[in-house]
Amino acid sequence: MAQPELKVQISIIKWLRAVMPGVIVQHCVNEHGKRGKAGMIAAMRNKSAGMLPGFPDLIVLPFATTGPFFLEVKAPKGRVSPAQTAVHDMLRHKGYRVAVVRSVDETRDFMRANHIGFNEVEL
Repeated sequence: MAQPELKVQISIIKWLRAVMPGVIVQHCVNEHGKRGKAGMIAAMRNKSAGMLPGFPDLIVLPFATTGPFFLEVKAPKGRVSPAQTAVHDMLRHKGYRVAVVRSVDETRDFMRANHIGFNEVEL
């Protein structure tokens, strides 16, 4: 994960934990950081173990009555890959809420638009 994207993701996670006490936020690692033959072996191992290329960065689990939602975190100029678009479409087709977010403000807007409750707090 690129450094600007990591900073955005950390700020979103901190905000979610502040405004939704008790929320579970899980980062889904889709990168192994290896190159060459070692990278190919790691990718094959991860896929066979259940890694789905393009899966969103974060799974957010508030209360069961609210249901899960998924966040793909991007740096301000980051782009969504074709694999990410395909997985997001699959999730939406199954009725899940998915957003590509580049900031806490975009996360807040997505949650409001989807009637996902949270406490208003300033960080």
